Amino acid sequence: MDITKALESPGVRGIIVGQPFPMTGEEIKDRPPIAYDKVRYHGEPVAAVVADTALQAKRAADLIEVTYEPLPVINSPKEALISGAPLIHENLSAYEKIEHVYPEANTNIADRTKIRKGNMDEGWKKSDVTVEGSFSLSPSDHIAMETRCVIVKIRPDGYVEFTSATQSPYMIKKLMKDYFKLEEGTVIVNAPLVGGGYGGKVAVQLELIAYMASVAVGGRPVKLQNTREEDMITSPVHIGMEADIKLGATKDGILTAAEMVYRFDTGAYSDKGATISRAAAVSCTGPYHLENIWCDSLCVYTNHPYATAYRGFGHSELLFAFERAMDMLARKLQMDPLELRLMHFYQGIRHLHKPALMKVRLEIYLIAWPSLNN
Repeated sequence: MDITKALESPGVRGIIVGQPFPMTGEEIKDRPPIAYDKVRYHGEPVAAVVADTALQAKRAADLIEVTYEPLPVINSPKEALISGAPLIHENLSAYEKIEHVYPEANTNIADRTKIRKGNMDEGWKKSDVTVEGSFSLSPSDHIAMETRCVIVKIRPDGYVEFTSATQSPYMIKKLMKDYFKLEEGTVIVNAPLVGGGYGGKVAVQLELIAYMASVAVGGRPVKLQNTREEDMITSPVHIGMEADIKLGATKDGILTAAEMVYRFDTGAYSDKGATISRAAAVSCTGPYHLENIWCDSLCVYTNHPYATAYRGFGHSELLFAFERAMDMLARKLQMDPLELRLMHFYQGIRHLHKPALMKVRLEIYLIAWPSLNN
């Protein structure tokens, strides 16, 4: 990378490029705030220009000369898990991580959560019918009306003040201590009314770059704001997922066994992906009670923009897949899909006290009345 011409551009106060430290990430520290040595997704920041105006910064950024060596691209979790697939993170085993995450060295698996319950052989023996299906959801974007934006300054007294379109002001304080060794009490975060978030503004990304930019210009206020395109391809996105589901049931529709593999597309970095895949594993059959369950929920690296929280936090994705499998089961049983679900719904609430049970039954019948009436 050659930044010589950019530094000479009018209005430029400083340019920051990727460094090996700090490595960031809430569960696995696998991400430099600005790409260092390797770019892992289209849209990943490779430099940040600090200038007097946004136009001057853009003109200078266009003068930065970068020579890239093309690398193989992993476009889906299934591709990432093929034997011999290129590794997104060659040094995965060396990353610092929290206790409850289990990256698998020399693979593209950032985490794997296993759920085992009952006896699968017995479950399949009791199954009069079985169905199998594969389902997928592509990564997408939150598309909040307001794009991500942050202003940061370092005051003369050493306090660092953020004004950020964030959903997680206290996480900013915590991570600034973790990554930059700042005392939490010296980090002030102002969070004005946020113009939509839906989980997308939980991630701490622009705040880190803006802080480093402010440091580079002596603590002066720095504003960093995404364009709409940058908000979609540079900042974190809604996670994608691939699912393989096999269900067994009696001829009366009682579920006897469920085998599931959920492959969550965490993108180039784990960030919230490991947490989301773990949350999905815990509720891997959604609202349905089964005695025999086998589930692997994987957080898989790809060359997509990395994932963060989204409304539902993994549950809506797995339920999309699981409910489609339930539809397949209903068709095979020649049973009304709502009737099949109501049967299991009542099984799930049988522990409730009678008044609560009657209320729930009344509400579900009111909702289901048009279908039941037919």
